[in-house]
Amino acid sequence: MTGTPESLKNSIGATEFVELEKDRLPGATLEKLMKLKPVLFSMERDAGWISFGVSDTMEGAEAIIHTLREDGVQTGFRHHSVSLEDAFLHHAGQLAEKFDQ
Repeated sequence: MTGTPESLKNSIGATEFVELEKDRLPGATLEKLMKLKPVLFSMERDAGWISFGVSDTMEGAEAIIHTLREDGVQTGFRHHSVSLEDAFLHHAGQLAEKFDQ
């Protein structure tokens, strides 16, 4: 994993993360969220929170909120821009998947 900080952040594909409290998120809703067009992938970045990498902040947040409302789910919500830590965790996860096979 080499490159400039900006190129490493850009390499994960997401521009922002929308995060939801994991313990308040039913499995069926999580499955729906993972199928949304603007959601590229998910990862656990902080304990108790699941982060959804989105291709567009507004479109991603709107689609996620719409799904939560449809399912009647009340959960904590936050977002943040992609950081170097996110890029590292994303790439480290991909490497772990390759070695676990």
